[in-house]
Amino acid sequence: MVQGSSAATKVRSEYPLRLMLPEMRSAFAEDPLLCFMLSFGGGLVAGDSVRLDVAVGRGGGLVLASQGTTKVYKSRGLKGTENGPASQHLECTVAAGGFLALVPEPTTCFREARFHQSQRFQLAADGSSSLILADWWTAGRSARGEAWDLSFLKATTQVLVGDQVVLHEAMELEGDPPDTMEGDQQLPSARSLAHRMGAATVFGFLLMVGPHAQAACAHLRDAQKRKSFEQQKHIGHNQAIADPWPLVAVSDVDFRVPVMSTGLNLPCRESGSVEGATVPPTVVGPHPWSGSPCTAGCMLRFAASRSTEGYKIIRDALGPLESQVLGRLAWGSR
Repeated sequence: MVQGSSAATKVRSEYPLRLMLPEMRSAFAEDPLLCFMLSFGGGLVAGDSVRLDVAVGRGGGLVLASQGTTKVYKSRGLKGTENGPASQHLECTVAAGGFLALVPEPTTCFREARFHQSQRFQLAADGSSSLILADWWTAGRSARGEAWDLSFLKATTQVLVGDQVVLHEAMELEGDPPDTMEGDQQLPSARSLAHRMGAATVFGFLLMVGPHAQAACAHLRDAQKRKSFEQQKHIGHNQAIADPWPLVAVSDVDFRVPVMSTGLNLPCRESGSVEGATVPPTVVGPHPWSGSPCTAGCMLRFAASRSTEGYKIIRDALGPLESQVLGRLAWGSR
């Protein structure tokens, strides 16, 4: 925060990443700063490595977005040689009262792409930090007949409250050997990745936690209750649900760490000695979880048969954050 508004105090980027800020300081105190992540050439090629470190200060706000889908190109060279995978690593810290929204458009791995992604978010121990995180993937270039024709995809996401890991997400997709993907007209075998993914062409999750996320989570829970009620009405009248897609699941999250891990000032017993041995001060309390701060919110997981449905799912979930997040995204009204 600079004079009551979110402002960029240090920005630096180099190939293959470029950071673009429409403004270096938010116009209104309640608005987070907006930053776009761009890649030279429109995507990541074999061997590209992106590392992004983000620090949101006390009471500050930041929306990290993209100006299009993140494209990962094939890892094979012109002579058929196998190049190293593309990789992207994010390290983000959000101080007390801070707000971070990482809401890029989906990542698309092209045929024979190899990609590693890791993300790590550290929130304040007192439960006052907020995080909005969208992480989603599409099947490839449908116009070229691609359907999960990537070679390898590995993605991990960690969320910490204080120094405690409270969420660890790991995903790994291994595609088919390149020689089985030459013909676009070949039907997928029962063991192929495309066959195992079924009708899904987009999937991912949206995590929303912290004080800034509570309205959006309440909105999402209500929407899911209404949808479940409508589905139960169909079942009660022995009516089949015409189209089960998209698949959506919403769950509550309650990130809580022991008070002894938060570094908060709590009453302690005085140090002393027992039979000549020094006894260190100990925290007074009936249980290590008693009175520990809570970082609460919700997790939305989804899969859809069309990428447009994925956009709609995330857009609807972010509806209550129209002014802070959704209204500032290029695809917010798509």
